Amino acid sequence: MFTDVLIKAFISSWHIWVIAILVFILLGVANVYIYRFRRNSEKKLRFFYLSKTDPKRYEIESKIDKNICPECGSELVIKYDRFGRFKGCINYPRCRFATKIV
Repeated sequence: MFTDVLIKAFISSWHIWVIAILVFILLGVANVYIYRFRRNSEKKLRFFYLSKTDPKRYEIESKIDKNICPECGSELVIKYDRFGRFKGCINYPRCRFATKIV
């Protein structure tokens, strides 16, 4: 008797379970977009404040962001070593510029 009531309640409330599952899926998708937005906005704010406080460093950071070596003007490529990934100049023996990827 009691189980019949539970079964009827579960069957009549199946749409609540579906809605709960959809909400969890949407929250997961929203968290991904919030993380990407936060990461991009932090980068933009950093460049904004760098441009106001230290123009020389801003110029170097913007060149690195565009994959241009600030020392020789060549292309920066992603390289690997025992410590992880880093951006290094393509003219390695002549230009030794390197910066780690955060």
